[in-house]
Amino acid sequence: MSPDVVSRIFCSRRGIPSRGLSLALLLSAGVLTACGSPAPATVAPHADAETVARTPTTAVAQSQADEPSPGAGTPSRTAPVADGDSDFGRMLVGFHQCRYEGLFVNDLPGQPTTAPDIGWFRAHPAAACGRDDDFHYFCMSERYQGLDVRRMALPRTGGLPSVALYLKQDLATARSILQQQLGSDFRSSPASEAGIAPELVADPADASGSILVCTREF
Repeated sequence: MSPDVVSRIFCSRRGIPSRGLSLALLLSAGVLTACGSPAPATVAPHADAETVARTPTTAVAQSQADEPSPGAGTPSRTAPVADGDSDFGRMLVGFHQCRYEGLFVNDLPGQPTTAPDIGWFRAHPAAACGRDDDFHYFCMSERYQGLDVRRMALPRTGGLPSVALYLKQDLATARSILQQQLGSDFRSSPASEAGIAPELVADPADASGSILVCTREF
């Protein structure tokens, strides 16, 4: 899919299933000059315990917390803690099966916008580097299963239920490394359609990069 097509999809948002729309938005984040660049983000590291206790549960928050069960086509290999930052590795230990908790940004009206209350985000309060209508972006230099992660997209409260890792490796290289590390090259599959495995796609904004994205069901 070309950047021009993705840009038109992003701007119109018509007639696309939730998973397809979510993936289109993530792919188009870096190529949309017509729609404008993501706004600078102002995201607090995390909410205090009292704020969290007062925060109402939303459908998206619940969907991020509920871990789906692995199914056919899902990589069954247990992923070791990723190399690099141990907090980052622990946060993504189940990402190969789209199993993770709390990876969304709380930006409910009338409350401070807060990053996930997870170790890596607490240790990197200045990582927020952009936002758009559906996602917050965090810039980083981390490692996941032998891959270099330069950016992460997390859903806004009420936004589309996707989490994405923007990788420095191109699509072919990333597929090869993931196959070696996790036993799957994460092409589009029934498991990725069901939200129980990520999908690896080319980054339309950077031919030398790729994107590994999990899209949960609402």
